Amino acid sequence: MIVKGVTLLFLLFHHCFLKGRFEEFGVIFFPFPEKYMVILAAFLKICVGMFVFLSGYGMIRSYNHRLKKNPNYTLKEYVVDRYFSLWNKWFFVFLFCQIFCFVASRLQFNVYGKGSYPILYFIIDALGFADFFETPLLIATWWYMSLAFCIILIFPLIVVIYKKIGVYIIPLTLVTYKLVSEIYFPLGRWLFAFVLGIYCADHFIFERLKQKNITNNVAISKLIKFIILTLLFITFIRFRQGKGNYIYYSFNDGFIPMFVIYYCYEFVNDIKYLNNVLKFIGEHSMNIFLTHSFIRATYFEYWTYHFQYWWLIILVLLIESILVSIVIEWLIKTLHYDKLMLSLKKRILSLFSRRREGNLQ
Repeated sequence: MIVKGVTLLFLLFHHCFLKGRFEEFGVIFFPFPEKYMVILAAFLKICVGMFVFLSGYGMIRSYNHRLKKNPNYTLKEYVVDRYFSLWNKWFFVFLFCQIFCFVASRLQFNVYGKGSYPILYFIIDALGFADFFETPLLIATWWYMSLAFCIILIFPLIVVIYKKIGVYIIPLTLVTYKLVSEIYFPLGRWLFAFVLGIYCADHFIFERLKQKNITNNVAISKLIKFIILTLLFITFIRFRQGKGNYIYYSFNDGFIPMFVIYYCYEFVNDIKYLNNVLKFIGEHSMNIFLTHSFIRATYFEYWTYHFQYWWLIILVLLIESILVSIVIEWLIKTLHYDKLMLSLKKRILSLFSRRREGNLQ
């Protein structure tokens, strides 16, 4: 959750200060040159790879934990549980935003076109697969939901292959990049990050790296690590944003996000108080991701950028998005939506359990 909080801040910075989005509002980047802040904003596209990596990391850890508690627990049950948990949260926010658009008389069904197709497009968007089927999205940034649902659905296949060939799944992912991209480009682009997340979590790579000390003095060792990894961080920014390097999708969107997550785990996770703030942001990260574009670009663009100072723009947008998230969570509990969906999920999972028991008999 701490790293999710960092990743969410990266996402806000990326969306706010990409070239062409802020210039007319006279944003002040003092004490940093605007040129380098724009480069940084473009670099922070790695937030996508970071979210995907964290998904793989969290999924294999939670699946292994459940399998340890119940040896008969299946990948199919896990995927149904994970998929439904993500979808019911997504669907509530989707409806919340649709209703808001209707009340505000903006967007709503207009984005889905006219004639007999709007209802179909609405349903596809509600299911989270609009980007996969290349149909209209209410908000462009929601393209990520198609990727999120796809990586859940392919998780069993990845785990089965991984259990058979181990570390060789990493080069296999690199080799199959083009093939997977033909099916769905974002899946091909970020599959490597997902596989790296699974491998790092299953082998406790970050924990082992953090325990390694360069010298006998822990403080000096930490300082040396910080200097070396920070220099690497800067090097990766320069490399990723250099001309002509976008062919290196696996490195740019897989290895670099992994490195940045490890960097955060090594140096940010242990910072007292800051880690609590980041954890809180991480807990609201999904709601913030799904709703912040309405504030930043759709309804309150001038309001967002009129604060001028870059850090104030991010801070106000973050606070507003958190307040919206709190309202959403309050509605979920007040309307008993969470209990309803939990009950429905249990019924679905019980069906799978009965089928499995029937097959065993």
